[in-house]
Amino acid sequence: MTFKKYLLSFSFILLLGIVGYTQTSWRNKIDIFYKKSQFGKALLFIDSSLSINRTPELLVEKAYCRKRFEEWSDAKAKHFVLEQSIELTNEIKGYLNEALSINPNYGPAYYAKYKLTFGASSSDNLNERIDLLTKSINKTKAGEIKALYIFEKANEILYWVGLGHYKDENDMSFEFNDRQARVVKNAFYEVKEAIGMTQEKDNKSYWHRRMAETYYYRLSDAPSALQSLSEGILKNPNDYKSYVMRAEIQMDLENYSSALSDYLKVPENKRNADTYTNIGLCYSNKNQFTLAIASFAKAIALRESKIRNAKSSYETTLEKPALAKDYYNRAYCYKKLKNKIKMCADLANAGNFGSETALEAQKDLCK
Repeated sequence: MTFKKYLLSFSFILLLGIVGYTQTSWRNKIDIFYKKSQFGKALLFIDSSLSINRTPELLVEKAYCRKRFEEWSDAKAKHFVLEQSIELTNEIKGYLNEALSINPNYGPAYYAKYKLTFGASSSDNLNERIDLLTKSINKTKAGEIKALYIFEKANEILYWVGLGHYKDENDMSFEFNDRQARVVKNAFYEVKEAIGMTQEKDNKSYWHRRMAETYYYRLSDAPSALQSLSEGILKNPNDYKSYVMRAEIQMDLENYSSALSDYLKVPENKRNADTYTNIGLCYSNKNQFTLAIASFAKAIALRESKIRNAKSSYETTLEKPALAKDYYNRAYCYKKLKNKIKMCADLANAGNFGSETALEAQKDLCK
């Protein structure tokens, strides 16, 4: 499990932190280009607008769009360049520095420098990143955007200062000294302050999920994570993602009844294959094998459909191991119900999708 998984997605951060901040006359037009991945057309439109009025908002937008255009072009050409060139970094810095020369108090420009002008995060550039985030916070009025900046700063502090470097990506245990404990406490205090700034119910529960991720996946503090999720659900009972995350933690704790209760609160049109797999596992662990089989069947159907409609072998490769596990888990339920024919059929299917364990079980149980 890597730290990367728990970062906000790059596009979401930028759309909220940069794009969402400026609701000017050109906003809707550019958003249409973005939705269609027409970054080249968006750049032409931004350049045309800049020729009329060079505003800090448009310059920050140009920096964002330039970055996305480069990524999109590399993806189309299947280059998949992981680090942007020095030339592109300097170009982006130029737009952002110009924006700040026009308005030194424009918070999103500092945040854009933080997001767009660094390569991989490391302790070497920590002070500069924290400084840019601090300026972003200090020069932004209270609200959703400021909340984002505060959380991002807390994220950096928790990871690099409070927790130190990972010893190993699979080792999530840390020993805290007094200084680190104070840093972590202060970071969470700021995050709670950020939640207080948010107005929309969806955003309130979102921040609670972010806090829960940090509590659970970085601090191994399940009670605090569950409390944070429960607080978010109270503020927004329709946030199915909070139910899913709370259920996942309850499953890890082997609280299968609580996990199942949360999974069943997820609307059916929001359930994916993983949701049905986990519902099946909850039922199976509660010895409700018939209900477990029905859930595994839904997960299998969704995964097989995804494989049939996959646009690349990469998508298929990702889905097959999970499909093998679903067949294997359903075979276990059939075994418990003493249905040998269906058990053996599922073990064979699991083996066909790469499960060595299923093939061994098939040899032993299906003679």
